[in-house]
Amino acid sequence: MKNWLLFVVSFCLVVICKGHVTWHQLGTNEYYIYTGVRVNYQAAVSACHSMGATLARIKTEQVQDFLMGKLKLLNPEVTWAVFYIGLKRFNSSSTGFQWNDGTMVTSGYTKWAPNEPSNRNENESCVELVYKIGDSYHGKWNDLTQGFPNRGPRAICGPREQNKWPAEDFKKLPIYIRRYVHKCTYYFKKSSKIVLLIYLIIYIAFVTSQE
Repeated sequence: MKNWLLFVVSFCLVVICKGHVTWHQLGTNEYYIYTGVRVNYQAAVSACHSMGATLARIKTEQVQDFLMGKLKLLNPEVTWAVFYIGLKRFNSSSTGFQWNDGTMVTSGYTKWAPNEPSNRNENESCVELVYKIGDSYHGKWNDLTQGFPNRGPRAICGPREQNKWPAEDFKKLPIYIRRYVHKCTYYFKKSSKIVLLIYLIIYIAFVTSQE
């Protein structure tokens, strides 16, 4: 439970410190690149859903190049980072992957790194986009395990879906976590940064006192 709270608080703090959540538009689609604390796969999915989006589907070279360009602009001093995308394994074959909209990856666009997907220890069901300048994995995809929140990737959300309630798995989170996500979004729109910081400090103190 504490991991969920830490993630949500960290997400809100990133929003506050940066001033706003920046959605990057490509045609009619918008993408958000989360660069805060590292998270596990389910936390990344829930974070995207809380903003009315999903993990990004990179089905074309245009989307791939667009996101890599944004990663370079957002983090000019960063030489290595990884990000969950909306692709998951459903069987052990090299083509046994499916996008989160149900599209199968058979003859469609892919950008796997050399010798990937490897399905190491038959336990790599998620996919990350690798940003590692000077490496053969740079701009490529790699399969990985769902766990290890402290060593996991960040996330790329999109396309954003307007006027849609959070998905069912987000609704299954504890009610105070869901309320906190929505309040963070609401107060960010209505309040100044200092008010938000005070609100977060009070809320963390309250939650801690209840344990």
